[in-house]
Amino acid sequence: METIQAHNSEHPTNILNNCQIQNTKQHLSDYDMRMIDLFQSQIVDGVLEISSNSEITDLNFVQYLNLSKLTLYSCQNINFQLTSSSIKELSANECRVHAIQNIHIEGIEVLSLRNNVFTSEWIQNILCLFPQLKQLDLSENEVELCYISDFTHLTRLHLSNVKAYNIRELQNLIFLLELDLSENQLVDISPLSNLIQLRDLNLYHNAITDIHVIQNMVNLRQLNLKSNNIIFIDSLQNLLIDYLNLRFNKINDFSVIQNHSNYNNYELENQKQRTQFELKLGQKMMAVNRLIEYLKTIRFKRQNFLFKVQTLKTGIWSFNIQNEQNEVKILERFSAFLEISNVQEIQ
Repeated sequence: METIQAHNSEHPTNILNNCQIQNTKQHLSDYDMRMIDLFQSQIVDGVLEISSNSEITDLNFVQYLNLSKLTLYSCQNINFQLTSSSIKELSANECRVHAIQNIHIEGIEVLSLRNNVFTSEWIQNILCLFPQLKQLDLSENEVELCYISDFTHLTRLHLSNVKAYNIRELQNLIFLLELDLSENQLVDISPLSNLIQLRDLNLYHNAITDIHVIQNMVNLRQLNLKSNNIIFIDSLQNLLIDYLNLRFNKINDFSVIQNHSNYNNYELENQKQRTQFELKLGQKMMAVNRLIEYLKTIRFKRQNFLFKVQTLKTGIWSFNIQNEQNEVKILERFSAFLEISNVQEIQ
């Protein structure tokens, strides 16, 4: 980077004429600038981030840059008059944007507009502005989904926390690979029955009771159903899911999951296991109080756990660990000076 000149300590202007610039997130973010001059400059990696510069209003300079990605997080006073033939990814999260009507970037494939103030009526203009759009994030906007049905070529759609309670408009989005509907007010997810290409489905924190529609989603690999009202999970038994979260539901019988070899990584409510084992001190062993304090700090599978220790006789202690997954193997690091015996898993 050749030149950065701050003409005003409170609202600097970055003058970066005729330069090669890398890592714009580091150099151009959080300066509260009023203007950026990038005439005849080259963004080496094609990525420009000028986030958290609330005084910038003009984006005309972008048309002279060969950008592939533009990030404008929390630039809350920008006038979205923008022309570019190269940008493929545009992110304008938390910019208090009401509408984007003067953007002429037909090649945009990825658009993220989280936490703005759009009206539902404006959403229908997105297709006209961005005809090649494949990924769309409208999370944390209070929009109705009445126009979403026209986005039939999307492969990724994020609608987290949009206060949705009816998703019938999504039933024809059959090319979706990833769908985020977390933190809404959903009870009925039957409109998703046609979305059999889905690989990643996030339904966290809704009011869902019936998940039978998921049984046909044979391509699912990531499924988050945490914090719903689900009772029965039989419909999941034939799926090949890599990650499944069912915590904080009303499920009493987890046998469909626990006895199924297809599931290797899952989080279930009340899935705690207790592992009891004995440790005998070797000659090189640290003081037992230090061992106990150390074991208490270990995080098993990134989860907190309950820990109890009992003295059986001199030099031998019984340890009881209750955690999310059985992780006794972590103690193998002590094998040089410990004898681990009588390992038992207590359900």
